[in-house]
Amino acid sequence: MTTTLTGGADRLEAGGWAASSNVWNPGGYRNGKDFTQSIALDEAAFPNGTVISWSWPYDSRRALTYENYPVRAYPELTHGVNPWNGAPSTSAILPARIADLPNFDVTYKVGLTGATNLYNVAVSLWIGDDPKKGIEGVTDEVMVWLHSGYFTPAGEPVATLTDAQGDATLWNKPLFSGGVDGNPIDWEYTVLQYGDDRLAGALDLDGVLDELQTRGIVSETDWILGFQFGAEVAAGAGSMTVEQLAVDFTAPPAPAAVSTPPEPVIAVPPSV
Repeated sequence: MTTTLTGGADRLEAGGWAASSNVWNPGGYRNGKDFTQSIALDEAAFPNGTVISWSWPYDSRRALTYENYPVRAYPELTHGVNPWNGAPSTSAILPARIADLPNFDVTYKVGLTGATNLYNVAVSLWIGDDPKKGIEGVTDEVMVWLHSGYFTPAGEPVATLTDAQGDATLWNKPLFSGGVDGNPIDWEYTVLQYGDDRLAGALDLDGVLDELQTRGIVSETDWILGFQFGAEVAAGAGSMTVEQLAVDFTAPPAPAAVSTPPEPVIAVPPSV
C-alpha cells in the first residue's frame, strides 16, 4: 500500500524506520500555498523505493546566499531516535554507546531530480550523553554530505580525509544552534563533505566515528541516538528517490583460531 505524507510535521513508522516531513524552518511560507512537500512510500518495501518531492519558492533574481535561501526542511528517514520529536526508537539497536557498536555500515542508492544546487543529500547522526534526557542530552550532530548544493557546512574545514568513498573535507563548529534563534540547546556540529556526488555506495560510519574519537570530538562513552537520511532543502523544485537504504550493525567475525600442533612424543627405550 502506498502512503503519501504531505503535512509539514507528518510522520509514519514501518519496518524499523520512520519517515518524517520535518519542515523545521518554513519562515512565513505556508504549506499548500507557498510550498509543497511530500514523501511517498510503500510500507511493504520501506525504506526502499521512497520518493521525497518538494517545491519551494525561488527567485533567480535574488543572490544565491544562505541569508536569502536558508535550509527550510530536512525530509528524512530515521532509524533509531529523532531527539527532536520525542517518539520512541524505531530500532532494536539504537540508542547505543559508540563503544558497543563495533560495526555501523550504511548501504544506499539514490536518484535526484530538479534544482540539485538548491539542496543537499545528507546523513545525520544525533549523539548525546544520555538517551533518557531526550533533546536536552544532545551533545553532537555528525553529518555526511553525499551531495552538496550551493551552501557549505557551518564551521571551518579542519582536515582532508580519504576513505573507501574517496576524498572528503572534515568541517567542525564547536558550538552550533542549527541556524535558528531560540533553539533550546546548542551542540557541536561536524560534517564529512565529499568533493563530488556519492549517490550510491557503502558508508563506514564506525570508521568515521573512530576518526572523530581520535580528534577528541566524540567519545566512546557517547550514545548514538539515531541515524537519519534525507535532503536539506533550501529552495526550488526537486526530488530524491531512495532506491536502497539499509543499516548493518553486524560485527566482523573474530579471527580464526590457529591451532598449535602437539609436541612430538619421543619414545625412550627402557633401561636394561
